[in-house]
Amino acid sequence: MGKMIGRGEREHAIKFAKNFIFATIGLSALIGLAMYTSAPSIINLFNVESAATGLMAIKILRIYSIGYVFHSLTFILVVGIFRSAGNANIGLVLDIICVWVITIPLMYLAGFVWKFSFPVIYIFTFTEQVVKTIICL
Repeated sequence: MGKMIGRGEREHAIKFAKNFIFATIGLSALIGLAMYTSAPSIINLFNVESAATGLMAIKILRIYSIGYVFHSLTFILVVGIFRSAGNANIGLVLDIICVWVITIPLMYLAGFVWKFSFPVIYIFTFTEQVVKTIICL
């Protein structure tokens, strides 16, 4: 994409970026769905002895599979599109704000103030990805 912009093919680069975004959403949704449905089988590969630990691991993997779309999308937006277009600073600013101003304080509140369970606290790790996606789109 950076080469397209360098050649003055701005409209072609924008179309390529949009197609890349849609492909990322589609593929990551399929991967996330596969992870969600196969979570018990994946956890069984590790021969977990405690039933409670196995159930917790399945919950965490399923939460990750839902957040995977946002994780993939923000990676493509920040690293693949903004950086190749010559804007490396936006990734730095977004990371600092989303991690240190939003996600870490929310996780602290969720765990130590609101006393949420571990799976709910883990959901808060995806606030960074969701906020970045909203800002970038």
